[in-house]
Amino acid sequence: MRFLVLGIIISLPLFINSCQKINYGQFAEFHFVNKTNHAITYNEGFEKYNVAAMSTTIVKESQYAGKNVTAEGYMIPFGPNPFVIHFDQLKCIREHHPDSIHSVLNFKNYVSEKIGERTYKFTYTFTEADYNRAVACP
Repeated sequence: MRFLVLGIIISLPLFINSCQKINYGQFAEFHFVNKTNHAITYNEGFEKYNVAAMSTTIVKESQYAGKNVTAEGYMIPFGPNPFVIHFDQLKCIREHHPDSIHSVLNFKNYVSEKIGERTYKFTYTFTEADYNRAVACP
C-alpha cells in the first residue's frame, strides 16, 4: 500500500505538467503559379503534382506551431532531397540546395500573405526564366 501511495505521489506532478502542454497548429496554402506555356510536374515522396501551362495548383497543409504564428515559422512542402521539376517531360531542373537563388526549395522565393489568424498563403511563380535554365531530362 505504501508503494502505491508513493507511486501516486510521484506520478501526480508529472501527470499535471503533461496536461498543461498545448500543441498549436498553423495552416498553409502553397500556390504554385505557372506563367509558362509548358506543363510542369514534380514529385515529392509518393505525391505527384501537376501545374498546367498558365495555371495554378494549390497545396494545403497543416503544420505544428508554437503559440505565435509568423510566416518564418512555416516549412515548404518539399524535403531537402534532390527535387526534379519537369517541363513537358522534356526539360528538367534538379533542385539540390534550399538556399539557391531560383530554387523552389528556397523559402525566400515565396511571397507570403497572412489570410487568417493562424493561416498564411505562400506563392511561388514559375517563369520562362525557369524554363530557359532547364536542361534536357536524362
